[in-house]
Amino acid sequence: MVNAPDCLVRFVILPGQAHDLLGVPALLADLSFGALIGDKAFDAKWLIEDIEDSGAMAVIPRGGTVPDPGTMTDGVDAPSERRRDAPGK
Repeated sequence: MVNAPDCLVRFVILPGQAHDLLGVPALLADLSFGALIGDKAFDAKWLIEDIEDSGAMAVIPRGGTVPDPGTMTDGVDAPSERRRDAPGK
């Protein structure tokens, strides 16, 4: 983890077969930050909620685990998500 001017703040080594998310709790423990920027490997609902609950902003592209709020309306698929052969098309 680095701060805005790219100075190393914390470093955690994980085994090669471990997913990046396994090291996140140790990496973020007792740190104060305004935003966390990560790649889509960090797209986990629990992590985004933890970041936002701490008052920080999560800047993480969607990797498929967190639904895009733009595609859902009260549990009904948005028109662009409906099947092409659906009645009424």
